[in-house]
Amino acid sequence: KSSKLHKIAFLGVGIVLIFSIVHLYKYYEGDRLYKKAKDAIYKEDYQNGVVFLSRALRNRYEHVYEDQLSSSLAYLAFISSFDENKKLSPNLIQLSKDANAHAIRQSQKNMQYWKTRAKNYYLYFQVTHNPMDIENSISSMNHVTTFAPSDAQSYYMLGLFYSVIINEDLNDAYKTKLISALKYALQLRPQYQEAKDLLLLSK
Repeated sequence: KSSKLHKIAFLGVGIVLIFSIVHLYKYYEGDRLYKKAKDAIYKEDYQNGVVFLSRALRNRYEHVYEDQLSSSLAYLAFISSFDENKKLSPNLIQLSKDANAHAIRQSQKNMQYWKTRAKNYYLYFQVTHNPMDIENSISSMNHVTTFAPSDAQSYYMLGLFYSVIINEDLNDAYKTKLISALKYALQLRPQYQEAKDLLLLSK
């Protein structure tokens, strides 16, 4: 009887150990692939970045991976719009939107994910030339400022998107908002050179 209990206990420990090793391996492999993806993206190799991030997500889900995947897909959609594979761009845009929306659902007040959304929509706009895309960039950055009111970069980015929509002759009514956003960025960070330069160009 005692020997049988020992065998059952040994089997139980063995199963737990195997599951632990598999879990640790997937954790390690996910991070290793994420690092490879970041290296590829740094070299502007977004295609391999997407491949490595997709494999990382198959090993374990991390919304950080998914946020980076949405960004890489947006860049890939933009690049694809210039070559013979331009028909791929709409599908890549949709995949990018889905990944970003899911990452935001996992961490709704993550400032970085909303900034990714804003940048993504700017890239979509470069492909679609749909004014609603740049409007979505603006609304995303406005959302960031509601829970990060002291982040000067957010107001600078908001100003950038206002300048895009003005330069495209889509809505000149944004000029007052552009100047207001940049002045507030400089109020938060007086030596913010990029904000100073953009403000000078906007007057």
